[in-house]
Amino acid sequence: MLALAACEYNPQLLMEEGAERLDANATRAHVSGNTEFWEAGTLYYHPDGTLKSIWRKVKSDGTWTVDENGRVCLVTRSWEQCHYYLSYEGEVLTVSDGLIRGAYKIEAGNKLPR
Repeated sequence: MLALAACEYNPQLLMEEGAERLDANATRAHVSGNTEFWEAGTLYYHPDGTLKSIWRKVKSDGTWTVDENGRVCLVTRSWEQCHYYLSYEGEVLTVSDGLIRGAYKIEAGNKLPR
C-alpha cells in the first residue's frame, strides 16, 4: 500500500491503491449547503445551485453544478473552475487541474465571513 505522500499529487496512483471517486449523488451530498475552505478562499454551496465565495480576498456570486461523473463546476463572473473528489482511508480529497489538492475542511451551513 502506498502512503498518500508517496502518491504525491497523482490521483490515478491513489485510485490504483483503492481510492474511489465520489459519484454525482455523493458529491452533491458532500457540498450542498456546506462551506468549503480552500487555500485561496472559501466557498458556500447553496442547495439551490448558487455559490458565494471569497477567493483571494474578492467576494463573488455564481453557480455550481455537479455533472453525471461527480465533477463540480463553479462559475462566477471572473472565473470558472471544475474539480472532483476522491474518498481514501476515511478522507475526502479534492482533485483539481489533474492534481490531488488535499482534504479541505468543509462545514455545514454558510460560514463565509460577513
